[in-house]
Amino acid sequence: NRFLAGKGMDVSLASNGVEGLEKVEKKHFDLIITDLKMPKMGGMDFLKNLRLMKNNDSAVIVLTAYGEMDSYVQAFNCGVFEFLHKPVEIDVLSNIIEKALGKP
Repeated sequence: NRFLAGKGMDVSLASNGVEGLEKVEKKHFDLIITDLKMPKMGGMDFLKNLRLMKNNDSAVIVLTAYGEMDSYVQAFNCGVFEFLHKPVEIDVLSNIIEKALGKP
Protein backbone atom coordinates (compact mmCIF):
# COMPACT_ATOMS: atom_id res chain seq x y z
CA ASN A 1 0.00 0.00 0.00
CA ARG A 2 2.67 2.53 1.02
CA PHE A 3 4.87 1.41 -1.86
CA LEU A 4 2.15 2.12 -4.44
CA ALA A 5 1.03 5.33 -2.80
CA GLY A 6 4.67 6.42 -2.76
CA LYS A 7 4.72 5.99 -6.54
CA GLY A 8 1.83 8.45 -6.80
CA MET A 9 -0.89 5.85 -7.22
CA ASP A 10 -4.35 6.16 -5.72
CA VAL A 11 -4.70 3.00 -3.61
CA SER A 12 -7.88 1.39 -2.32
CA LEU A 13 -7.83 -1.67 -0.04
CA ALA A 14 -10.38 -4.44 0.39
CA SER A 15 -10.24 -6.91 3.26
CA ASN A 16 -11.84 -9.74 1.26
CA GLY A 17 -13.07 -10.71 -2.19
CA VAL A 18 -16.66 -9.63 -1.59
CA GLU A 19 -15.57 -6.15 -0.55
CA GLY A 20 -13.19 -6.04 -3.52
CA LEU A 21 -15.99 -6.76 -6.00
CA GLU A 22 -18.19 -4.11 -4.36
CA LYS A 23 -15.42 -1.55 -4.83
CA VAL A 24 -14.90 -2.53 -8.47
CA GLU A 25 -18.64 -2.13 -9.10
CA LYS A 26 -18.47 1.46 -7.84
CA LYS A 27 -15.14 2.60 -9.27
CA HIS A 28 -12.83 1.83 -12.18
CA PHE A 29 -9.37 0.54 -11.24
CA ASP A 30 -6.49 0.40 -13.70
CA LEU A 31 -4.84 -2.35 -11.66
CA ILE A 32 -6.02 -4.93 -9.15
CA ILE A 33 -3.60 -6.94 -7.02
CA THR A 34 -5.21 -9.90 -5.28
CA ASP A 35 -4.37 -13.03 -3.34
CA LEU A 36 -5.87 -16.51 -3.73
CA LYS A 37 -6.54 -17.09 -0.03
CA MET A 38 -9.03 -14.52 1.26
CA PRO A 39 -11.93 -14.60 3.72
CA LYS A 40 -15.58 -14.66 2.53
CA MET A 41 -14.64 -15.32 -1.09
CA GLY A 42 -11.56 -17.13 -2.37
CA GLY A 43 -9.31 -15.61 -4.98
CA MET A 44 -10.48 -17.87 -7.82
CA ASP A 45 -14.11 -16.96 -7.19
CA PHE A 46 -13.08 -13.31 -7.04
CA LEU A 47 -11.30 -13.61 -10.41
CA LYS A 48 -14.24 -15.43 -12.02
CA ASN A 49 -16.71 -12.79 -10.80
CA LEU A 50 -14.38 -9.99 -11.82
CA ARG A 51 -14.16 -11.43 -15.33
CA LEU A 52 -17.96 -11.44 -15.63
CA MET A 53 -18.32 -7.78 -14.67
CA LYS A 54 -19.24 -5.48 -17.53
CA ASN A 55 -16.97 -2.53 -18.27
CA ASN A 56 -14.13 -3.98 -16.22
CA ASP A 57 -10.82 -3.89 -18.05
CA SER A 58 -8.55 -3.76 -15.00
CA ALA A 59 -5.18 -5.45 -15.26
CA VAL A 60 -4.98 -8.10 -12.53
CA ILE A 61 -1.92 -9.40 -10.73
CA VAL A 62 -2.23 -12.41 -8.43
CA LEU A 63 0.29 -12.27 -5.61
CA THR A 64 0.10 -15.38 -3.44
CA ALA A 65 1.99 -17.88 -1.33
CA TYR A 66 -0.27 -20.64 -2.66
CA GLY A 67 0.49 -21.43 -6.25
CA GLU A 68 -0.46 -24.88 -7.41
CA MET A 69 -0.29 -25.39 -11.17
CA ASP A 70 -4.08 -25.75 -11.33
CA SER A 71 -4.50 -22.32 -9.71
CA TYR A 72 -1.98 -20.84 -12.10
CA VAL A 73 -3.86 -22.15 -15.15
CA GLN A 74 -7.25 -21.09 -13.78
CA ALA A 75 -5.98 -17.60 -13.02
CA PHE A 76 -4.69 -17.10 -16.55
CA ASN A 77 -7.96 -18.46 -17.93
CA CYS A 78 -9.63 -15.65 -15.98
CA GLY A 79 -7.43 -13.13 -17.76
CA VAL A 80 -4.86 -12.22 -15.13
CA PHE A 81 -1.84 -10.25 -16.30
CA GLU A 82 0.66 -11.98 -14.01
CA PHE A 83 0.75 -14.65 -11.29
CA LEU A 84 3.49 -14.16 -8.70
CA HIS A 85 4.61 -16.22 -5.72
CA LYS A 86 5.34 -14.55 -2.39
CA PRO A 87 7.76 -13.28 -1.37
CA VAL A 88 8.32 -11.02 -4.38
CA GLU A 89 11.20 -8.61 -4.66
CA ILE A 90 9.93 -5.03 -4.78
CA ASP A 91 11.86 -4.27 -7.99
CA VAL A 92 10.26 -7.25 -9.74
CA LEU A 93 6.78 -6.22 -8.58
CA SER A 94 7.41 -2.61 -9.61
CA ASN A 95 8.41 -3.67 -13.14
CA ILE A 96 5.37 -5.91 -13.52
CA ILE A 97 3.05 -3.16 -12.29
CA GLU A 98 4.50 -0.75 -14.84
CA LYS A 99 4.05 -3.30 -17.64
CA ALA A 100 0.48 -4.03 -16.52
CA LEU A 101 -0.29 -0.31 -16.65
CA GLY A 102 1.24 -0.05 -20.11
CA LYS A 103 4.27 1.97 -19.08
CA PRO A 104 7.53 1.33 -20.96
